[in-house]
Amino acid sequence: MANENEKNEEKFEFFDFEFNKLLSIEEQGFEKINEDSAVFKKIIKQTNDTNAQFPKHGYKVSIHYLGKLVSGEVFDSSKKRNLTLQFKLGYEHVIKGFDIGVSTMKTGEISLFYIRHDYAYGETGCPGTIISSNADLLFLIELISFEIEPESVEDRLLLANKAKEQGNDLFRSNSLREALNFYSQGLEYFNNCWGLKEQEEKKVNALKAILHLNSSACKIKLSEFREALLDAEKSLDYDPENGKAFYRRAQANANLGNYDEAMKDFEIVVAKKQNTPLIDREIAQLKKQMDLKIQKERQAYSKLFE
Repeated sequence: MANENEKNEEKFEFFDFEFNKLLSIEEQGFEKINEDSAVFKKIIKQTNDTNAQFPKHGYKVSIHYLGKLVSGEVFDSSKKRNLTLQFKLGYEHVIKGFDIGVSTMKTGEISLFYIRHDYAYGETGCPGTIISSNADLLFLIELISFEIEPESVEDRLLLANKAKEQGNDLFRSNSLREALNFYSQGLEYFNNCWGLKEQEEKKVNALKAILHLNSSACKIKLSEFREALLDAEKSLDYDPENGKAFYRRAQANANLGNYDEAMKDFEIVVAKKQNTPLIDREIAQLKKQMDLKIQKERQAYSKLFE
């Protein structure tokens, strides 16, 4: 059985789906699956489950995928990372072509998709990868599973905690975008979660605070400081005494040039006795930046009277 699984994985990983630019998409066995003629599908392996259903909008899906440029170069593979991609269908957590394509699949199915550039990464492409501006892409996708939005608060807490731990594992391996995806999924389990009892609300708010805090840490590493600031502030909304949230807000403000606001938060961290040698160094660096700013302002002011 193990050998058979290895063969299936190898078949997926090295599946040859070179695109022939001399032939039309339809001539290569693809069928159009959206009105804009932007996403085309070719089923490679039908599901063996006769009771398999299609995932619906809002369902959490789990997939494996292999991505190639139409020129044949591989740019990404979830199999190589040994980690499925999970996202909430229809919420634009992934490229538009993924939402459309996966919604047409059944559990266990493997299909090949041709996704036009405006339903992929568009004019900006994907910086740091080989995906250039306006690149059409090919994806081999296997739908592993999907699940319906949980009903009970305990189920939501359980799944959100699981998403948080998966995000933390990815954060530790510096897979920041993937980690953000899991933190976002964790937060979404609490959408439309009303009428909570006092103890339930405390648990939900505590977890929301952590998920926003971890998202802020990711975004600081990605130099997305404005977004990091918003996440830190949301974390403090749910947990006003969280020293780590004050620290993340200080980091974001410092990088945005909001030195006074950053120093106030650093002082709170110190008052809470949560500073570390690293934080002490950041405070020292911030003081230097503040002094340099004052010097520049004085020089600019003095030139007005020359």
